[in-house]
Amino acid sequence: MALSDTKLCSLAGKPYARSPELSYGNGLGVRISPLGTMAFQFRYSWEDKAQCISLGKYPAIGLKDARALVGELRLLY
Repeated sequence: MALSDTKLCSLAGKPYARSPELSYGNGLGVRISPLGTMAFQFRYSWEDKAQCISLGKYPAIGLKDARALVGELRLLY
């Protein structure tokens, strides 16, 4: 499922029973709770171990801002 702001807006605040994570690519993903709360995450590997950083909740942080943050974090990790 491709991520877009329209897709996130349609899922926000509604009960969600499918896979709890949607991937955007380049390490960016969205974790969705059963109640419809969404949080952006950045996944990366450090010393051969999977790591995850929470970037913020939607809609406080938008998809465009999350993509920009991931671009900056990619330079660090």
